[in-house]
Amino acid sequence: MVRTHRVCITMCLCGFALWASGCRSTQQVACESFQRANYPATSCMAIEHYGTNSVEASLDFTGPRSLEECVSIGLSQNPQIKAARYDIATFSHRVPQAASLPDPMLGTVAQLAPVQTAAGEQRFGLSLSQKVLTGEKRDARATAAAHEVKAAEAKLAEVELDVQEKIQLAYFQLYYLQQAIEITNENQEQLKLIGKVVERMYRVKQDVSQQDVLNVEIEQKKVETELIALRKQKRVAQSNLALLMHVSQETRIEATNRLPEPRLLSDVQELYVQAVQYRPELHARIAKIHRDRSLTQLAELQSIPDVTLGMNWIGTSSAGISPVANGDDAFMVMASINLPRKRRIRAAISEARNRTLAEQSRYDALRDSTLASVTEFFTGFESQQEMLAILRDEIVPKAELTLSESIDAYEVGEVDMMQVVESWRKLLGFELTSKRLETELRKIIASISRLVGVGQQDSSISIPPDSFNGDQKKEDSFKPEEEESETESSDMRDDESDNEGKNDTPPEPDIPPAANDGN
Repeated sequence: MVRTHRVCITMCLCGFALWASGCRSTQQVACESFQRANYPATSCMAIEHYGTNSVEASLDFTGPRSLEECVSIGLSQNPQIKAARYDIATFSHRVPQAASLPDPMLGTVAQLAPVQTAAGEQRFGLSLSQKVLTGEKRDARATAAAHEVKAAEAKLAEVELDVQEKIQLAYFQLYYLQQAIEITNENQEQLKLIGKVVERMYRVKQDVSQQDVLNVEIEQKKVETELIALRKQKRVAQSNLALLMHVSQETRIEATNRLPEPRLLSDVQELYVQAVQYRPELHARIAKIHRDRSLTQLAELQSIPDVTLGMNWIGTSSAGISPVANGDDAFMVMASINLPRKRRIRAAISEARNRTLAEQSRYDALRDSTLASVTEFFTGFESQQEMLAILRDEIVPKAELTLSESIDAYEVGEVDMMQVVESWRKLLGFELTSKRLETELRKIIASISRLVGVGQQDSSISIPPDSFNGDQKKEDSFKPEEEESETESSDMRDDESDNEGKNDTPPEPDIPPAANDGN
């Protein structure tokens, strides 16, 4: 009996040793996979950090706030970004699971009817087995899981850029509405002055009819209704911005009266290169291509049999019916392998290869769509920039002069009141359109920054200062260093065009070669 207990304890210790050795090898393989994927080993242990808010959602942000401050708060608190960080931690924990050995199997057999052998009765038995996978299989599974983490990190970058772009668009919309309200208030005061002139002429000189007075009053009421609509839109814009920043809906965030001057916009060819190299969606596709390549390798390795090693112990009693029963226990060593089915393995390999080719095609489609979007945004930027320059330099000054001359002509009876009101209305519309175009240009910059995968604050993507400052000349917006680099780059482009023409195809990131479909 004592011997039986010793054997049971020995078997349990062996099982624990197998379990511990599997855990140690799991940590080693997982660590190597993390190093290949450039992930710190502590990344999956910092999940508690993601669950805390750096700023309370109920904190009051009422008042003027800079764009950088709004973006910073949004990136630190937005729930979608937190969810993407949790996804990274989730996929990180899959790497050690994929690299580990299967659980060892510990079994027991109790004979209800003892088996009679020459050595004695056999009543109880223990078995211990471990399925041993090759290191290549475990490494392929861990590598595929590590690329899932890399895809999740690209998804986090995508969500962060999405939130940043939405905050910028909401902020610019709020800025436009504030400016529109201010411009409308200024023009309302100007309309009141026109009304005073009309009323004075009606009451003192009797040179105008009461209809002119009523027309001015009607226009004043129209302006009041427009202001009501603008204030409502401003409140909605504040609500949208608070939603993206994850602060209270009661917060009345205000945009600053003057936005920082942006820098020069990059050349469209440079935007192509940046979009292909840095857009997170493309990086996620590349990570999935590498993942599918690892899964293809794993499918090919399934043709190698897996070995299962084990040992059995059967307790034998000397109280048997055999006259030579000695009670010696039975010990057995077991080894087995599976027999791979070639047809199933070939089908799995073909499935993995076709999945890889599908991901490569999706990457190509997304790349083409990205370049087309860059072209669309850049073309829209150039057209709106030209329209803004014409509007500010030519149309608005002429509209102001027309209104001033119309008022003078009205006082001497050369034009009627409706012409004065029409001139005033046109000036108001041109000023609002000018401010709207300025806002749309900034929105296009934010969208381009999102598209090429870089933040607006940290990138060189911007627009010429003369687009926002009518008094500054375009020639003065370049620094001497930028002039030299621009001249050198233009000379290089001219030399290349003389030789064989410009190549519009930007370089692509590293993508695994397409797998052969042959079985």
